[in-house]
Amino acid sequence: MDHIITLFLVFVTLLQTKPILCNNEPLIVGYYEESCPFLEEIVRRQVEIAVLQEPRMAASLLRLHFHDCTESEKKAAPNTNSLRGFEVIDEIKNVVEDACPCTVSCADLLAIVARDAVALTGGPKWNVYLGRRDSMKASLDDANKFIPTPNSSLETLIANFGSQGLNAQDLVVLSGLLVSDNVLVAEDVEREIRDVVWAFASNEEHFFTSFANSMIKMGNIRVLTGQQGEIRKNCRLINT
Repeated sequence: MDHIITLFLVFVTLLQTKPILCNNEPLIVGYYEESCPFLEEIVRRQVEIAVLQEPRMAASLLRLHFHDCTESEKKAAPNTNSLRGFEVIDEIKNVVEDACPCTVSCADLLAIVARDAVALTGGPKWNVYLGRRDSMKASLDDANKFIPTPNSSLETLIANFGSQGLNAQDLVVLSGLLVSDNVLVAEDVEREIRDVVWAFASNEEHFFTSFANSMIKMGNIRVLTGQQGEIRKNCRLINT
């Protein structure tokens, strides 16, 4: 399982065919077609530059999307010295703002960046459903509570994922985005999760489908839409 992040980068695929519903507002493909028609082209080019300069950045950008979906507090203990790529996001946001001021949320930007990072490492490309708004606050306490740490126990991981509406299977298929994947097998006395791990290892199609479903659920965690939140000008700061 040590190379599971690489496997995710190469093989992750989303098979969505319907819009995602969040807070009664739909996330849709092509949300920015009129307001920022060159958005995806801009993002793809900027991600390409970043990954060509530092190939490992692809994994970092994908992981940023995971942490944004759970609790986006950069200074949280689980994030300390473990997340990188913020400067890449800053640069992409600046280019997007020049083209389409105050239009594209940082939450949507991270979702597109994650998809493109996967594609640029040889993995598949999928439709990204958009329309998210940015939070106007970040809670250090909540982040420390919900984001898994490298030494999180299996019990803690299951509880953390469950609090976000994710189940044990989601935990297994998304564990490659974390640094705690080995604990899934090592501490699984009842073999329930271990059996899921080996089922994925022996059935690629099953893994792909399950990962797709889990990514959809992850991207739908506590999404703000409509008039909720804001469109940040700077992804590091709320608007003033």
